[in-house]
Amino acid sequence: MHFLEYRADILPHITLIGKNLVSYPHINIRRKSSDYIFYIVTSGELSFIEDGTEYTLKKGDCFLFEPNKLHYGTKKTKHNIIYIHFKHNKTDFLNIPDKEWLNKMQANSIFSQSGEAISIENSKIIIPKYFQMNDSSAFYEICKLAEKAIDQNKLLLENCNVLCSLAVSELFIELYRQYVFSNFKNNNEKIVKIHLVNSVVKYLNQNYQNKLTGEIIEKELCYNFDYLNQLFKKYLNTSIFKMLEQIRMEHAIELLKISNASLEIISESVGFKDESYFSKTFKKNTGVSPTEYRKQFITENL
Repeated sequence: MHFLEYRADILPHITLIGKNLVSYPHINIRRKSSDYIFYIVTSGELSFIEDGTEYTLKKGDCFLFEPNKLHYGTKKTKHNIIYIHFKHNKTDFLNIPDKEWLNKMQANSIFSQSGEAISIENSKIIIPKYFQMNDSSAFYEICKLAEKAIDQNKLLLENCNVLCSLAVSELFIELYRQYVFSNFKNNNEKIVKIHLVNSVVKYLNQNYQNKLTGEIIEKELCYNFDYLNQLFKKYLNTSIFKMLEQIRMEHAIELLKISNASLEIISESVGFKDESYFSKTFKKNTGVSPTEYRKQFITENL
């Protein structure tokens, strides 16, 4: 198994980033770059040889070209790709057997209750040389992060290069998480369930302002709501709607602290359509009404 291991706490230096949209049969040029080059294939098919090995990439595939290795296209194809050329001075390109790699990841990572893989070895992550992303939602997330990096690079404002590097780092970290999960999930059913719980938590954090019902959550996440709720109770010792209420309260507290917005506006902003029900729920969770909480905060910070 080939992958690049590097320090995630050190930003990569992005030398070139963008999209290559090929609407006609095209063959990749012959070149040997001093950069790492990362490809994300968003449509079509791409065939090439790198260092004597032939590859064919399709939509959903990610590929990392190694520095100073000759690569060139082998046939004309139509394809769309996102490309990232970068340098990084804390890297190590590794080639180790699959079983040894899995043991290494299990030894150097732990899974939190939220399902995230947490590296405990000097903030090191990996970029797989070749990764077929079969999860469409995960691939969409990777492409979205790549688009964010491209947009930052186009700003032409102060420190836009730093913002671009940060976005690329976020992309690589997400890719690392997806790669570790895709390899662990066949070996550990518990990790799959925790990952699913984490997906629900992420969805709640992104949609707490909206009306959410069991039917809506079930439709959006394509899992039976009762099953998801059972996983929540097992791994987080709470229910989905209690978690949603907690998320909404946390955002309400933040708005009470930082703004002079009315309770009506705040309640709507955190997903409540009824101000009195919002106040009742807030007091149940904090012991005081929203108005009293705001007064106490202002008094304590005078």
